[in-house]
Amino acid sequence: MKTYIKNVSLLLALLTLFSCTSMLNIFAETYLVENDFTFTRGTDNHITVCGYVGKESNIVIPSKFIGYSPLSIAEYAFLDRTNLKSISIPATIRNIGAGAFYGCTSLESISIPVNATNLGNYLFYGCTSLKNVSLNTVTSNIPIFCFSRCRSLESISLPETTKTIGDYAFSYCDSLERVYIPRFVTSISKTAFAESPHVAIYGYLNTYAHQY
Repeated sequence: MKTYIKNVSLLLALLTLFSCTSMLNIFAETYLVENDFTFTRGTDNHITVCGYVGKESNIVIPSKFIGYSPLSIAEYAFLDRTNLKSISIPATIRNIGAGAFYGCTSLESISIPVNATNLGNYLFYGCTSLKNVSLNTVTSNIPIFCFSRCRSLESISLPETTKTIGDYAFSYCDSLERVYIPRFVTSISKTAFAESPHVAIYGYLNTYAHQY
């Protein structure tokens, strides 16, 4: 009986060790760190930026990770990184996940590159210091709660390719005064500018923005 118990204990110990080693190998293959940025490498060498573990307040996301260009920024990648003041995004980024910059209360400026056509909901929610936003993207949609509670934002020009502005996209923006809306917009949510008391919409005559 004692021999049996010892054998079972040894087997369990070996299984535990094997499991831990396997988990470490999986982790090492999928979650990496380079220049203080965390990222994953998926199929077809698809690089997704997952976060930042450094201490700098003005950061530049690298244009290469282990020799490959990043294509995506993960959901909530920079969640509540309250020390970040500016973030430079490489031109290769195509997708920016929901809430990627959620709660970055010190973020003052950011530029979205032209290829980033897929923008997630709640993208800049609660970025209370955000003042300068350059939307160079050719996206067709400003998603829900995208700039909600960006209390320092005073003006913004939407991309010419914009067609829809989602629910609460610019809600609770206390300082927002000017929003420039392009001619091809066909839908603006009734709540898009909720609780933004000073906002004025600038658009073209005889367009949806003009009627709104």
